[in-house]
Amino acid sequence: MATDLDQQLVQLDELLGLLDAKALRSAQEQLEHQIAELTEQLETTRQSLAHAQAQRKRLARARLLLDDSASDTNGNGDPALHKAASEEPKEEIVKEVVKEVTAPIVAERRTNGAERREVEDRRSKS
Repeated sequence: MATDLDQQLVQLDELLGLLDAKALRSAQEQLEHQIAELTEQLETTRQSLAHAQAQRKRLARARLLLDDSASDTNGNGDPALHKAASEEPKEEIVKEVVKEVTAPIVAERRTNGAERREVEDRRSKS
């Protein structure tokens, strides 16, 4: 009978070991899953940060271009006194920056409006 009891105790220890192994394996899988989720969130955050930094640089560049345009006028706000050839590239750059920084729908509306005005201006000049 002692042998039978010893055998049952050994089996019980083995079963407890299996239960502990399953619990440990489950906990490990949960931790691995959480690590994967956090890694994805970190990568998304890094991409968002890189995008925000790029936008900030574009805006700063556009601001400098606009400041340069304002200083070219020497305090005179009359656009007719500006050299059209020197302003055209700056305006194009500023338009591109605005397109990239604003929401796509807003940029599209602005672009369509600007194109519409250009066509109307060409028609009125003809």
